[in-house]
Amino acid sequence: MAFWDFLKKKQPQITSKPKKENLGASWNSPYGSRPVFPSRDALEAYGEHAYLFATVTRCTEDLAALPLKLIQGKGENAKVITEHPVLDLLENPSTTMDGYLFRQQICLDLLLNGTFFVLLVGAGKLPASLIRLHPDETQFVTDDIVGIRAIKNSSYGKEVLYDVAKVVFGRTASYAKGPKGLYGTSPVQSLYEELK
Repeated sequence: MAFWDFLKKKQPQITSKPKKENLGASWNSPYGSRPVFPSRDALEAYGEHAYLFATVTRCTEDLAALPLKLIQGKGENAKVITEHPVLDLLENPSTTMDGYLFRQQICLDLLLNGTFFVLLVGAGKLPASLIRLHPDETQFVTDDIVGIRAIKNSSYGKEVLYDVAKVVFGRTASYAKGPKGLYGTSPVQSLYEELK
């Protein structure tokens, strides 16, 4: 290609009022996008390394034991709400886990894996249960139009696509780009060679 051919090439338009993020072809992942570091390896390190186990256990127990407060308003107008269905749900999120264990598990997923997923179950305005989705079985399904199109959960051969509004997720900071940047960075990733 000659220098003059470059000058003939149509230059991209300057967008002064962006309406959405520029999502390229890498966002077209109808079968789900995996994180940079395998969730399974990140979480299994918890059961395989004594110092990591002790550190993470202590941290998650302390975080799970913190009192929950629901506050309405900000600043001087802030008011603590002591009774509310959300507080009841967080104390008893499901029949398989009490509130303390649920919060400890979510903290563990976030600390070791960098990402957590919680399914909101129930047909009413408020969910009836909160279910932890295992990070190794859960992926973001993305496209280049809306970004996150759905949350896919695969467990023992059965796949379910959940509406994004029915899944609460959180993550730590990420260095990855594209849909892999939706997942947080696992601290186990940087320790992996040493832990092996």
